[in-house]
Amino acid sequence: MPSVIYKPASGAGYDFELKSTPIASKSDWGIDTLTAEFSGALPGLVTFVAALAQGQTRTYNGQTFYLQSWSDDKDTTYPTVTLTYKGLFSGIPSPLVSGQTIVQSGTISCTSPSVASRTFSYYTRQTTTRYISTSRPVIPTYTTPDIPYTPIIYKSEIREENGTIYPGSAPAALVTALTPGDPTPQTTMNCNEIIAGVPLFECEEICTVLLPSN
Repeated sequence: MPSVIYKPASGAGYDFELKSTPIASKSDWGIDTLTAEFSGALPGLVTFVAALAQGQTRTYNGQTFYLQSWSDDKDTTYPTVTLTYKGLFSGIPSPLVSGQTIVQSGTISCTSPSVASRTFSYYTRQTTTRYISTSRPVIPTYTTPDIPYTPIIYKSEIREENGTIYPGSAPAALVTALTPGDPTPQTTMNCNEIIAGVPLFECEEICTVLLPSN
């Protein structure tokens, strides 16, 4: 197979250079993406790639973007290397909030006025908030649902100590003892740093209104 003769053999058209204007993709809530393509002669590919490292910066629209990953198109003459950066296109966006009605279940037990338990299923509210932070949150920020909501029990069973379903209507005192208390919003949190050492975190918090169980 004949060898490739590159013209020119160095400089412009040979060395890896930016192929076109970088393209920014704006996220509706999270870290934005910037894609930059570099093209050059195959002999320089190894050296060009070896000089890349996660976290290298690139300024776009006055904002700093951080290199995440790269790949080449495997062209055997003039390969193109695509670099993917993450950053904020125009500052931190507003949180994105979404809510839905979900089904949850719970169990309550008591020893007075008799030993019994109650299992129940109910409709409740779950709110997901996605946001960007410049520091890792220690505790959840969004700890209330997007709209006020009172859970609605739609299925319930009371069982005696031996596990059998309570015959007939349970006494009022037993029903009271097995009635859930006030609902409580509980929030789980997950935050991911876009790259080690860079103070940008993609965070998601899920707040669910729960009836107490024991």
